[in-house]
Amino acid sequence: MHPNTLLAYLIAGASIVGAKFYVDHESGNKQNSQPSEQVSLLKKEIEILQAENQTLKKIQGIGAEIVLPLEIYTYVEENLGHEFFPHVKAFTVSEDKLSEAAVYRWINQFSEEGMDKRNYAFQLLGLLPVNQNYPRQLALAESNGAIGIYDVSAKELLLSERYDPENVFHQASVIRLLSIALLEQHYPAQKNLSDDAFIARDAVIRGRASMVSHRFQNNYARSGHIKSGSDAENAEAIELFRSLPKIVQGITTFPVKHGKGYVEQLTLDNDQVFPQLFKTPPHSTAQIFSNSMPQATATAENSEPTEPAPLLKTTLGQAITSFYIQRLKPDEHQLHTQLLNDELTLTKTPEMFTTNWLTTWKDEASATAFHKLATEISSSMEIPCQAILKANSVTLTQSVTK
Repeated sequence: MHPNTLLAYLIAGASIVGAKFYVDHESGNKQNSQPSEQVSLLKKEIEILQAENQTLKKIQGIGAEIVLPLEIYTYVEENLGHEFFPHVKAFTVSEDKLSEAAVYRWINQFSEEGMDKRNYAFQLLGLLPVNQNYPRQLALAESNGAIGIYDVSAKELLLSERYDPENVFHQASVIRLLSIALLEQHYPAQKNLSDDAFIARDAVIRGRASMVSHRFQNNYARSGHIKSGSDAENAEAIELFRSLPKIVQGITTFPVKHGKGYVEQLTLDNDQVFPQLFKTPPHSTAQIFSNSMPQATATAENSEPTEPAPLLKTTLGQAITSFYIQRLKPDEHQLHTQLLNDELTLTKTPEMFTTNWLTTWKDEASATAFHKLATEISSSMEIPCQAILKANSVTLTQSVTK
């Protein structure tokens, strides 16, 4: 149990017992002859528990609690039309703890084993360069140079030791994080989402949070509080981000580059977007690229298991496909929109591991164009994978003996 939660339960229990002693004392119940002494003992126990709680936080690398201004919570609540239950607490932490919180978000959805399988499969197919750590790099992209991270495990804001409450841009970052926290409170993510669906949902939640944050900055600018310039750029963080693989850069910036614009466009076209957009987020990034309002979809029935049963089975979608294409053609921004559907599997037999990525395209011309790019990317790999073209489908496959 998280230290804050444990302490809250203990204090609540002690308060109830203390209240009973007080009522008994006031009503003349003398069965307990020394209620005040017992209350005093309880208070001492609470002090000890508080000290132990602080020790636990230090062990976890969590620093002092930062009391955020009430008006920040109110601003977020008014913009999103929901209330916190309860207010999310904020703590200063080390950079390592920020990174841990960032990677946990992915592990919470896909599991640590699931992330390792993606890391392995992505490298076999050339989606990710070899000798990479996919979850670790996602965490670096999100946390390096960041003011804070919303910790989905503890449901707390973890802020960098660089956080300056007087810095308007830091305040805007906190508002973005609180917006994410509030939406996650009211609309938690479903389990067992595909990669494509998780990225699409992420784009809506974090894109909306960015809208609230930008509105805050714009209000300050119009009021004259921001004279000129912007938040100081962390050159080292930017350089590190640019060194990360395209797929990592693309996934972590997708909410701002595409999710924010998607939500903004929907609100222009339809003033009844919320809260339905959060209740039924897009199930694919294709819906975001096409600016289409998501519709509720029936739960797919479980199909008969194939032999051998896949270790991993997921959909990557148009977004990840575009990041793969951009490994070779950074300026290509259209071909991925011709993708109809796809499926990635990782299977295991006694002899080998096999990874397949089946992509189906709107027409044979699009499939041929993708096949050409995939063949070029594969040829640059140390162990090339096969790219098989058949009508309007392309399959990338790789088998590795044990």
